[in-house]
Amino acid sequence: MSCLDEISNVIGDGMYLNMADKLKNIHNKLNGDRPFHEDSFYYSDEDDDDSDYETEHTRIESIRRELLEYVKCMHAEWRNVENWTKVVESISPIKRMSTERKNRAIMKFCHDFSVSAYVAPILVGYEDWTTIDLRIWTWKNLKEHGLHTLVSQVGTEEEIKIVKERGTIYEDEVSLATMRRINTFEKTIYDEFKESENKKIFDHRDKAIENVRLHEERMTQYERHAQEEENKLREYGAVVYGRDYWNPETRDFFVNNDGKMVDDGYGIRGTFERR
Repeated sequence: MSCLDEISNVIGDGMYLNMADKLKNIHNKLNGDRPFHEDSFYYSDEDDDDSDYETEHTRIESIRRELLEYVKCMHAEWRNVENWTKVVESISPIKRMSTERKNRAIMKFCHDFSVSAYVAPILVGYEDWTTIDLRIWTWKNLKEHGLHTLVSQVGTEEEIKIVKERGTIYEDEVSLATMRRINTFEKTIYDEFKESENKKIFDHRDKAIENVRLHEERMTQYERHAQEEENKLREYGAVVYGRDYWNPETRDFFVNNDGKMVDDGYGIRGTFERR
């Protein structure tokens, strides 16, 4: 034990405790397993109470386990950060109106100006709403079969009155100026649809960004707790080993490349890679 104490400053606490335990086991076998109070090897009036040593050792090991749990929690939160970051990066606003999007825009317009979902298909010339294909929702069909709806949006007061009284209007009753406005109204339908959809997209992206920040904040909390546990180890004079850690300022998670979340003091400490 004296020789071991002489080199205690150049070996880790873990190795010191391991060697001390093994010396203790050897001595017990040679000494007939006498209790501590009868064994001068372990106890004398000048020595500290061995129970204090055992208590301190237990507390240190408990602190190390708690520290490891905080690091594990950071890894779990980091997976959430990565997943939500991918969601953020995958979201992009609508810039071009494809044929499918135009069809959806016409469908939305028809449903918005219909009293029910059963009536909306009639505006594009279909009465059987149970077998509706997305491809039927075209500007051509709407202009042909739902002219009265378009007139009610951009027509003159007289034309709108006809629509309200009869529920329909014929093309030869529509003025040339109104027909021009109707042709321009197609772009309005598409633009309003794009604006509406982009709002949903931006809301979804904002929510994903919020989730990224939420999990990063949790990582910061766990990092702070981990540092508190390390300070407890220092108060006991125990060695503080390397570990995976989170830098909240740069938003980087540094991970030991040998796979250890907390170095146990026995192996060679690896370098830490930014994630």
